[in-house]
Amino acid sequence: MTRLYKTFSLLFLISIGLRAIDVVKNLYIASKLGVTYQADVFLSLASLPDSLLVLFGLDSLKGIINSEYSSEINKSQYNISESFNNLFRLLLVIGAIITVLILVFRVELIKLLLPGFADERLTLAVYLSVFILPVFFIKPVSALLSAYYNSVKQYYIPVVPQVLVSLSILFFVYFPILGTDVIVNIAYGFLIGSYLYFIVLILPQIFNKKIHFFKLLELDKLSRKIIKTCFMMFVVVMTNQIYLFTKNFFVSYFDDGSLAAINYGTSLPTFISSLTFTVVFGIILNNLSKLHSLNLVEDANKLLSNTINSIIYIYIPIVVIMFLFNINILNILYLRGNFDSHGIELTSNPFIWESLSLIPFVLFIMPVAMYLAYKDYKKYSKIGIIVYVAGILFNFILTKIFGYYGISIGTFINYSFMAFMLIYFSKTLSLKLKFDISDSFKLIFLGTVLTAVTYFFKIYVLDIYLIGTGISALLIGSIFVFLLYYITTVILKINYLNKIKLIF
Repeated sequence: MTRLYKTFSLLFLISIGLRAIDVVKNLYIASKLGVTYQADVFLSLASLPDSLLVLFGLDSLKGIINSEYSSEINKSQYNISESFNNLFRLLLVIGAIITVLILVFRVELIKLLLPGFADERLTLAVYLSVFILPVFFIKPVSALLSAYYNSVKQYYIPVVPQVLVSLSILFFVYFPILGTDVIVNIAYGFLIGSYLYFIVLILPQIFNKKIHFFKLLELDKLSRKIIKTCFMMFVVVMTNQIYLFTKNFFVSYFDDGSLAAINYGTSLPTFISSLTFTVVFGIILNNLSKLHSLNLVEDANKLLSNTINSIIYIYIPIVVIMFLFNINILNILYLRGNFDSHGIELTSNPFIWESLSLIPFVLFIMPVAMYLAYKDYKKYSKIGIIVYVAGILFNFILTKIFGYYGISIGTFINYSFMAFMLIYFSKTLSLKLKFDISDSFKLIFLGTVLTAVTYFFKIYVLDIYLIGTGISALLIGSIFVFLLYYITTVILKINYLNKIKLIF
């Protein structure tokens, strides 16, 4: 068992435990708020600090710094510690300035980004923004710290403390310090938890005396190179964020609860995709960067191809189950407290499309790691701009045709378009990096057949002899899907279950 596989395994188990706490927090909030205007407000505002980080081009630091620092560890051409210190002080100043601006103009910002909010929704949004928007101050530096830890293979440090946000929210809901209003205590817990996460993230650097707060700000060659690359990617990340903003922008015009339904519908698929991103992306980017710097093209090809195929292999039966048994899953997750059957109905369509989006998500996010590792930022930017501009158009058209859940259909289409573009143009990357995804398409085709077979099994067996939306139907259906899938992949010799350990 190689060291890389051990790292993946341990990080995966840790992330599962931490994400489970996050899921409990999300379900608890859902039971308290239901599909209401209060849920609309909190869920849309809670995403704003990360969204603004992307809009200002600062989120791209994570990938670029990881790629550049990982390469420089082998070359020793630049002083990484000096670069880290300079960027730390610069981002601290930038974070403070932007935070003051967004707090001063928070009313105008909310009206601009969530124009459908009026009356109670707008009043509550403006009030809660005082608790939520200050989180932006720590976001740029947190991105830098996460990227730095990944580049020096301290993968666990940026992952483990994330649980503090969920624990803080749960604490303030159970012990309502700010009166009895649940929504205010949730927002306060979000603020405190975010700053606790930042403190834990920065403590190792302070104890090791690697951060110099009061040294004059100056930019070394590596830092200038990173900033220059960020400017190169600024247009694509800005376009990406405008595309993401259009989701809440368009849905804010629909009835109360629509934004909440979209967010609840994405909760489980996001749990799965973020788990993959947390465990795999940083490590793959780190190793691809090193292989690229050592000109080990064949090893890079093998690592990327097998990673994509392995994740697709794991995702296929999960997506089939989520697609066919969506009501069963949503009933188990949400049907309690203030979350009623009408809320389940509103959430089901977004949930279906967000679940289907998991497959193209893998086919687009892994090639992104490749483009960053190979420093082909310009080509990635061109592709990203085209795709995200098209995504804005998709969101507008699809919400006009299908209503609020057209946003989730747009996610599926946009991920698929992005995956196609990145894979198609990867053949012109430096060192002619190529990866084989033929098994991925075989697995996707098998998943389509498996969906059809399971659908008939559900209709003619489970729905007749069991309660169609009950836990028994979900359990038996899941066993049927996993067994049939495993047996078929063994027969067709595309079983990656035994290969996952070997690829690392």
